Amino acid sequence: MAEPRATRPESLGQAAKAKLRSRSGESLAEVMVAILVAAIALVMLAAMISSAVSITLKSESTLNDYYEQVRTVAAQDTVSDTGSVTVTAEGSFEIPVNYYESDGIGAKKVISYARQEVTMP
Repeated sequence: MAEPRATRPESLGQAAKAKLRSRSGESLAEVMVAILVAAIALVMLAAMISSAVSITLKSESTLNDYYEQVRTVAAQDTVSDTGSVTVTAEGSFEIPVNYYESDGIGAKKVISYARQEVTMP
């Protein structure tokens, strides 16, 4: 004679109610797995926060260095070089400019230019 089959609850809500009414608890293995999953999630969260803080501090430092170089170039009175910028529209023309450059951020230099003061004869 076949053993009677356990009936399946019809919905998830009924399954949850049946579990809550049940007098049997969780096994030790199930509790340990749940604690392990929670611990792994917390470690991953801590690693993400640490990485985000590190990236933020590095980018803030680089940005501050860049702004300092831009301020240095803006305050500079001496011309590093002269040249011209060619504008092409309906025809082309050149605008004489003065170049200013900083000592650089690492291997990168900040270069700016301003239109030369042209005196008309």
